[in-house]
Amino acid sequence: MNNSLDVRDNNELAQAFINAENILTKDYLQVLNQLEIEEINEDLKEINIEENARFFKLNKLVYNKNEDNLDKLCSVVNAVALSKGTVVTIIKSNGKKVDYYLGVINKNFNGDVVAQYETLERAFKGNFIGSDISSLSNRQLRNLNNDIFLNNYDFEESVITSVSGIAALRLSEGKDILNYIQGLEKFTDAMEGKAYTALLLADPVSNEEVVKAKLGYENLYSEMVPFLKTELSFNESDSITLTEGTTTSITKTINESIGYTQNTSETDGWSSSESFGKSKSKNKGAILGIVGAVGGLAFGGASGIIAGSMVGNVLGSLMGSASDSENITAGRNKSISKSFGESKQQGKSEAESTQESNSSSEATTRGRNIQISYENRGVRSLLEKIDMQISRLDRCNDFGSFNFAAYFISNDPSVNKIAASSYNALMKGENSSVESSVINTWSDKSSNKSLNLYLNKFTHPSFKFNLSKNKHIKVTPASIVSGKELAIHMSLPKKSINGLPVVESTEFGRNIFKLSNEKSLEYINLGNIYHMGAEEDTKVKLDKESLAMHTFITGSTGTGKSNTIYNILNELTKERINFLVIEPVKGEYKHVFGYRKDVTVWGTNNKYTKLLKINPFKFPEDVHVLEHIDRLIEILNVCWPMYAAMPAVLKESIEKAYESVGWDLDISENKYDKNLFPNFNDVLIKLNEVINESAFSEELKGNYIGALVTRVKSLTNGINGRIFAIDEIDNSLLFDSNVIVDLSRIGSSETKSMIMGILVMRLSEHRMSQGGINNKLKHITVLEEAHNILKRTSIEQSMESSNLVGKSVEMISNAIAEMRTYGEGFIIVDQSPNMVDMSTIRNTNTKIILRLPDFLDRNLVGKAAALNEEQIVELAKLETGVGAIYQNNWLEPVLCKVSKFEGKEIEFKEEEELKDTSNNLNIKITKILLQHQIGESIDYNKEALINEIINSKYPNNIKVDIINVLKNKNIYELELKDVSNIISKIYYNQQAFEKAKNCENFKQWTKIVLDNMGRNIMELDKDYRDAILQCILREQALADKDVEQFYFNWTEYMRGEVI
Repeated sequence: MNNSLDVRDNNELAQAFINAENILTKDYLQVLNQLEIEEINEDLKEINIEENARFFKLNKLVYNKNEDNLDKLCSVVNAVALSKGTVVTIIKSNGKKVDYYLGVINKNFNGDVVAQYETLERAFKGNFIGSDISSLSNRQLRNLNNDIFLNNYDFEESVITSVSGIAALRLSEGKDILNYIQGLEKFTDAMEGKAYTALLLADPVSNEEVVKAKLGYENLYSEMVPFLKTELSFNESDSITLTEGTTTSITKTINESIGYTQNTSETDGWSSSESFGKSKSKNKGAILGIVGAVGGLAFGGASGIIAGSMVGNVLGSLMGSASDSENITAGRNKSISKSFGESKQQGKSEAESTQESNSSSEATTRGRNIQISYENRGVRSLLEKIDMQISRLDRCNDFGSFNFAAYFISNDPSVNKIAASSYNALMKGENSSVESSVINTWSDKSSNKSLNLYLNKFTHPSFKFNLSKNKHIKVTPASIVSGKELAIHMSLPKKSINGLPVVESTEFGRNIFKLSNEKSLEYINLGNIYHMGAEEDTKVKLDKESLAMHTFITGSTGTGKSNTIYNILNELTKERINFLVIEPVKGEYKHVFGYRKDVTVWGTNNKYTKLLKINPFKFPEDVHVLEHIDRLIEILNVCWPMYAAMPAVLKESIEKAYESVGWDLDISENKYDKNLFPNFNDVLIKLNEVINESAFSEELKGNYIGALVTRVKSLTNGINGRIFAIDEIDNSLLFDSNVIVDLSRIGSSETKSMIMGILVMRLSEHRMSQGGINNKLKHITVLEEAHNILKRTSIEQSMESSNLVGKSVEMISNAIAEMRTYGEGFIIVDQSPNMVDMSTIRNTNTKIILRLPDFLDRNLVGKAAALNEEQIVELAKLETGVGAIYQNNWLEPVLCKVSKFEGKEIEFKEEEELKDTSNNLNIKITKILLQHQIGESIDYNKEALINEIINSKYPNNIKVDIINVLKNKNIYELELKDVSNIISKIYYNQQAFEKAKNCENFKQWTKIVLDNMGRNIMELDKDYRDAILQCILREQALADKDVEQFYFNWTEYMRGEVI
């Protein structure tokens, strides 16, 4: 068969394939360690690393879990490539710690290393926001270079290993970047305990070189395609046809016709034609010279072009030559014609026809077709590799291109083997076999010395590779990789390694944007925006007036809650906003603010602070007594566990206590004095009466006495008796100035809760009495450890208690929420949101959340602060002093690095001397009430005296009696019967009478009794002492008939004494 159309020559095809394979897959790398090392050129020798290199050390790496970190690293290296800088990664381990360095080398001698390094630094910080890096000084860079190439390794004994190849991801179906397992932490973990240095070098490749390489690959592909398939087709056919037919036809025609015709015609036209030919011939072998550009990237410089040309000539000789020709003729013409005609015709025709036909046919056809196809599998594989190389080069245009190789240095061949194998295995992925992946090791002194000269300049070493006997080219261990592939090669650790912490962070807002366009001119500075682990310059400002809608601050111990509150209070005092701090634990506020002249500290131990005094039963004049009783009962419900009828019994006892001191519960007025209120002593008396008079069983009475009476009695003595006093601190001093209430020295949590609740109740009533609607912020109250009174309870109702605590907490929470209309803002602080009533968190406008390890706490408050799931998780990883802040009119929450409070911390101690003024009041009352009996006249201020009596320690029954006498009697005409009961209650001493019962005469009896009644009575004149004793005996005689005769006899004796 004639194959004149087949221009292929297969004689030297095998050798051509071998040469092409060497270029495409870089099989020469297999013998790289056997090749001769080229002498380093003079330009490289002149590079001064200290002048032309800049590095930074990575101290902390921060990832955004929602972003592809490989893509971000690709952006970093591509930015450096655009500035024509060489990217270098150094991983240095001393066997205990791993240091990670990233740098840029300027090999163009253009002095742009500063700009290149700034590009690297800014690109890295911009993509890995929050990461901590430290730039190396020239001295530190010199020391690092010496540690790698001089100090740590003896290069006569050292081992150098290169790893060549192309990295690829292992993202098969069903996986995503979150499952990425090719991070360098796998390599460092495999090398744990080993001393080594890894150098990852990437020289940028220009787009022009990439385009040339792509063109070479494309032409090589075109020239190889004819060798891919061979098709042969054979066809043979035979055909025999026989036809037989007979036709008979008879036709008869008669025609008659007359016609007339007239015609006129005129024509005008022109024509033109043109013809040309074209012939072309080419020699296909010459085209393959373009393939040299492909080798240029791998081999470097002019040697690559030479090598490519050699392969092109070999392939071209196989293809022969071809020619073709082409002729084209074109013509144009134009014609104009005019015609006129007239015709007239008349005819007659008649025809008759007869036809008969008979025909038969027979045909026989035989054929045979054979087609043979042949495909060269080796050519197909080569073409597929060319396709992959072209695709890679397209990606190089998209993401930048680099000549990359990795080098490992140590003193132990086994260390290098482990390092190179681990790294190479880590880089393997989908289609990474497009080029050979090879490990080469050099351990001889001569080679290491030569390689050291290259690596010391952070440059790929060059080797001589023989294409033929007379031709050689320069090659390096490097492979051309795209920016995406380089990101895998230089992959940052995905998890923490020894020496480099790696943390995942979540984005929050970077600016404060509000839902409305309302602008406030009054802000308080809290700190700066904190984004992805780094503090920024943007200020976080809280709208001052929004604090009137309350703030919730939470965070575990030591996260910076106190520092945050210190800053808020300090900023508010600058705006003349006063504060009240109720602190049940630690007692730190007094050491921070207590030394200031405008701050008053109240506490529970007079050796350290002024003593807090507050009457739970007192209320402003604008508040109804029954309203106050309801609030007080709710406070007690929170502090004490009560069940069944206990709240009702306690409420009835309190109501009777108010009535006992003159209060009309219907009209909320006191018949004696509006400032006279009961205390816990009165409640205790009435509580016993109510229980004993009830219809409860004896067992139930005993239970109630044990549960209620015992608790109320505990409030009448000890520290509680001193705090819940009648002579309380004035409301204006306590609630309208800067005050710190330190409850940290109280051991009982019930007592702490009660005091906190009573303070909140009294504050609420004080603000209500001041009035106003939607006032601006006037005062702020800090409620530390708020769960003491705002504890979270079950919302389910039980048959017995109907969740009394929950209802009471809800009442207190609502009271706090409603106080904003009076300009009162609350800062509610607690370590655990899960312990605080949910309505309290819900009713706060501003939420500041510091680190919270517990999931339930994070989830509860995070949802209330409009945080998404990832931001809620981030709350567990916040640094000290960093908090998530959200106000209800913000578009999104932000992270804030709260400024450190610069105020001084001075140990606060203000000892208060407690003075007992009761003796002076006793003397004053005695003289006023007995002046008529003694025959004296004493002037006094009735209102001042009544006020002093109300604030005294007298039991309320004595106060009522004294006030009743002072208001309703003529003080100057009082008889003994009018005052004896009062005097007896003030001075009666059972022990004094017991000691005198065995006396032999009245004189001795009188002396012993008076001597044992206390020193205060001895300050009075004898006449007053005798009158006091007479009043006591008179009351005793009225109560006991047995004492009556003794009283009369003693009276007669005293009259005789007087006479």
